[in-house]
Amino acid sequence: MSTTVIKSKEKLRQKNETVEKLKNDLVERDDRIRQLEEALERELEARDRSKDEEIQRAVDEATQMLVKELYKKDDEYKDRIVEVLESTERAAERDRADRVQLHRTILSLEAELAESRDAANGLTVKASNERTRKHEAPPEDVISIEEHNKMEEDLKAQIAALEEQIMMEEGFREQVASLERQLVETNTPSECWF
Repeated sequence: MSTTVIKSKEKLRQKNETVEKLKNDLVERDDRIRQLEEALERELEARDRSKDEEIQRAVDEATQMLVKELYKKDDEYKDRIVEVLESTERAAERDRADRVQLHRTILSLEAELAESRDAANGLTVKASNERTRKHEAPPEDVISIEEHNKMEEDLKAQIAALEEQIMMEEGFREQVASLERQLVETNTPSECWF
């Protein structure tokens, strides 16, 4: 076996190691994204429950105070109504702060998705360059047809796997967008009817 062929095989081995490392990085990013998605869903559920309970308590208290106010016109009940209104406003302020934090979490998820896509695109370009170099190699640098075909099939399989990963990430991006829309719809501050 010529020195040139040995060098070519060594280069190919190094490129395969790079491909494997990038694939592992993609898996780690996918795990991190899944963890963030689960944390986001838990936070949304917990906050929605807390918000509904807090608003219901505020409405119940305000209703009781208003009924008593209609019959007694007592200053104590007036003060209590003001306190309930202030409590509701504070809850709305906390809700707005929660929405800001959730928006930042969504942006962080989108940034991780972009990084993952960049890594996949870089790997695709490297694989394309590798195929080009193999086709342009001088005659003395040509390896056996069987080895050539096997390496090319391996690269195609890796690219197909990465393309499937990108499609999965696109689906996740749509889920994030849907969650964001739900967040906007379910967290629009309600006007106090009284």
